[in-house]
Amino acid sequence: MDEQKQRSITKSANKLKIILPIYGEANIQAPFAHALRLAQASRGSLEIVDVRSEEEALEHIGVRNLLVKWGVLLPGAHRSDVEEAGLNIKKIVRTGNKRKEILRRMAKRTHNMLVVGTEKQPAFPFSSFRNLPEKIAANFKENILYIPSDGKNIIDENTGELTLKTILIPVKNKNSYTAAMQYLNQILSFFPPVRPAVIGVHAGAAFPSIKRPHSKICQWLQTVRYEETQEAILQCAKIYNPDLIIIPDKTEMKLTRFLRRSLTERIAREAACPVLKSVYK
Repeated sequence: MDEQKQRSITKSANKLKIILPIYGEANIQAPFAHALRLAQASRGSLEIVDVRSEEEALEHIGVRNLLVKWGVLLPGAHRSDVEEAGLNIKKIVRTGNKRKEILRRMAKRTHNMLVVGTEKQPAFPFSSFRNLPEKIAANFKENILYIPSDGKNIIDENTGELTLKTILIPVKNKNSYTAAMQYLNQILSFFPPVRPAVIGVHAGAAFPSIKRPHSKICQWLQTVRYEETQEAILQCAKIYNPDLIIIPDKTEMKLTRFLRRSLTERIAREAACPVLKSVYK
């Protein structure tokens, strides 16, 4: 296989195929901006599933308006200009049972990222009181980006610029480290070069032995905490004030996901910055 064809296959594989459910009145614009910018930067696709009632649909989801604001499109751009900019955007409006309609769309497509807005809540471990975005996320087997309603954003809604100065990654073992760094490298490849500080945190006696081939894309720091993993991550978040927390999440049995909140869900409930669940096998 020649080099040009290999590069073409790699770029296609790296495209983000994002699904963004819109289901209420609060925390709409920030998740929308993140989903649109990531899809646009990767020359991927975005499916917006709007299941709001007429009373809830107070904010307009304007794709062209935001792309014009970011300078991607010129004022007065038409729908065809979005496609010419390399973006595949689909808007679906549905009424009825919100959860069922969103899950139906998820089942019909091969999305590789879900973007959801979150509200700050206590991080109870069990799933008895899962809210709608958590129920949706529990059914999604790929990567998930949680955007807090009152906290940092990594995408500026006004400019579309990426801000990633500090990233926090819990490291359980070599495999979780490798998975998180590979996905971070993919995300960074979509944007102008940045070299963030990445803090690896391990809850336990000694930091796992890892090779660090990613030193060119980041400044690596590591720390060991003696609390339980969830508390270790939250305490480090208070100390380092990260722009993003990436949580490597090994594929679990389906029943386990439904009975107990994942570590990512619990952190997303309390974090003051976006949380990215990076799935690996």
